[in-house]
Formats: sequence, structure tokens, C-alpha cells
Amino acid sequence: MHTTSKTIWVGIALLLALLAANSYVSYRALRRVAQDNSRVQHTQHLLFETERLKSLLVDAETGQRGYLYTSDPRYLDPYKKATREVDSQIKLVATLVADRPAQLNRMARLEELAHQKLDELAETIRLEQQDKTRDAEAIVLSDVGQKTMEDIRRIISEIELDEAHEQSVRVAHVACGNFAATLTFTLATGVACLRS
Repeated sequence: MHTTSKTIWVGIALLLALLAANSYVSYRALRRVAQDNSRVQHTQHLLFETERLKSLLVDAETGQRGYLYTSDPRYLDPYKKATREVDSQIKLVATLVADRPAQLNRMARLEELAHQKLDELAETIRLEQQDKTRDAEAIVLSDVGQKTMEDIRRIISEIELDEAHEQSVRVAHVACGNFAATLTFTLATGVACLRS
């Protein structure tokens, strides 16, 4: 009887140790899943904001082109709105990549190019307003603005590709974390059932 009692206590102690180990492993796995999910959401937010930045610059260019073609000041509305928002959008994207030096380098170059683009747009608008249409057209036809916009798109694409790669890594971590949490819970439940 004494041996049976001792075996029961050893079994209970073993079960409690397994449950404690399972709780710890499950907690760590679930915590990692939560962190990885948060990082995935962060990446999605960053991708959204980089697309918004690109859209603002395209809107500015579209407004400028519309104004140059028509001389109608109403076409400058998207240009004015975009120029008011570009700097704050650049700062927002920069804060979202602040922990990644390679991305910060891209953002510094992107900010420089965005200002070059806005300066070029402003210059053509100013020339058109001064009835120097041919001078404005010469700037547009020089393809400087197009080259700048291509560089902007390329850098934004690099930022997004880098983030997409990071996101795929994070999604894989989430899947592994979910698997680990499920596995440890299943094993502990199975052991508990066997011991009872």
C-alpha cells in the first residue's frame, strides 16, 4: 500500500511538472505568436503608407500636368493637397522603418528625390503662371521629372520588397509558433489523460 501511495505521488508530481513545463512552453509560444502577429501588422501598415506616399507624389504630378495643359487653377488642387502632406508622410514612413538601417538609408534618398520632384513641379507651375509656357514645356520635355519619378518608384519598390520579405519571414514565425503552441498543448493533454 505504501509503494502504491508513493507511486501515485510520483505520478502526480510528474504530471504537475509536465503541466508546468507545458504552461511555460505554451506561454512562450503564444507570446511569440502575438509578437510576430504585431510585426506582420506593422509591415502591412508600412506597405500601406509607402503606397500612400507614392500616390501623393503622383497626385502632385497629375495636378501639375493638368494645370500645364489647361491653365485652369482648379487642376492645382491635388498638387496643393499633395505638397502639404508629402513631408509628414515621409516622416511617418521613416518612423515605421526606424529600426532598419538599410531602410532608413532608402528613406533619406527618397526624401531627397521627393523634394527634387516637388521643386521641379513648382518651377513649371511658376513658369506657366508667368506666361513662360515654352520654358515650362522644356522642363517637362527634358524628362528630368520622369527620371526622378522613376527613381522614386524604384526606391519605394525596394522598401516594399524588403518589407514583403520580412513579412514572409514573420508569417512563417507565426505559423511555427502556432504549431508549437498546438503541439505542446496536445502533448500535455495527452499525457494528462494517460496519467488519469
